[in-house]
Amino acid sequence: LELVWRGFLPYPHARVRAIAVAHCPDKVAVQVQDRVLPRGCRQTLSEFRASVRRAVARFDGKTDAQRHADAFSERKVVCYDGADYMAEVVLNLAADGAATVMTAINTWAVKTDKNDARTLDQRRADAIVDICNAALDMPGLARRHGMRPALSVTVAASTLAGEDDQPAELEGY
Repeated sequence: LELVWRGFLPYPHARVRAIAVAHCPDKVAVQVQDRVLPRGCRQTLSEFRASVRRAVARFDGKTDAQRHADAFSERKVVCYDGADYMAEVVLNLAADGAATVMTAINTWAVKTDKNDARTLDQRRADAIVDICNAALDMPGLARRHGMRPALSVTVAASTLAGEDDQPAELEGY
């Protein structure tokens, strides 16, 4: 972190190193760090990522298959609240699963209307919502699991009565 704070190591490099050794014993993390940091300041992100990967493989003692199995057991989907009634959904998946998700999103997001002014990222974001809505509309799915999207909005009684114009609150945001 000192190298990041002093401007010698870009933050993305530090993040790559931190993620790569997150499940390693402290001794291995130090060995990896000692191995990669001297050159890391002069490497591109992809070069640094490769150096870190090689160092972890050298010092960790686990096989690639064992490291993948450990990482695979950590797969998850997390939703983080954002500002302005937005949120982030982060998926931590195996590479093949991520490729499947991105292929589905990109296929759904293909621009079919020349008047569609949305960016590709906007179409992708809308596509994943459309895909999930289609899944929820599958016969029997919602009844079987009892899950449907729900939002709670709180509005002041005085606003509902037309006495003022207070902002509503979207629960959780």
